Amino acid sequence: MDQFETNLDNLLSQLIVWRKKLYIHLVQLFGMSSVVQHQSWRCMVFAQDIHECPCMHQGTENATRMDHVTDRMNLVLEQLAEKYDHIRPDIGVNLLQTYNQVPIPDPSYLSALDCFRPSAKTHQRTAHALWNAMLQPSVPTPMSDIAAFVPLCANATSRVVTWKDQKKKKKEKKLLLRGD
Repeated sequence: MDQFETNLDNLLSQLIVWRKKLYIHLVQLFGMSSVVQHQSWRCMVFAQDIHECPCMHQGTENATRMDHVTDRMNLVLEQLAEKYDHIRPDIGVNLLQTYNQVPIPDPSYLSALDCFRPSAKTHQRTAHALWNAMLQPSVPTPMSDIAAFVPLCANATSRVVTWKDQKKKKKEKKLLLRGD
């Protein structure tokens, strides 16, 4: 995990030095154990033949460990969003939380080739989620919730949302719920 954090931290710091007026989306990962649940025999044979991600084919105990790793990766993404958002006035970082440990509902969300990579359907929903996250804070959302993935329309008062905006809105919402 340390290598993931170090590499992504280095990449973000280099991007920020290299570019001006930068808006970065970081995308949290969906629940990996649900991918294992939708693996078919055909997909497992194909994936093992090309020796890619063998951990996906070692049973449900390993899938649970993969979810733990995904949780840690999502936490690193959150920490890096916090670190780099508004590090300069022309830098914005947003964290797409739409898929944060959300399970894959069925095999149609995975590539028919290897049942591991996202399908065209998932790519389309991700594109809409990225767009929507620029206009409103994102929250974990079931992939099957079609209405949640309809692209939002910007208007004259719209402003691009960043990680710190999301945190501020969540804090305001908690205060409203408490009645403070």
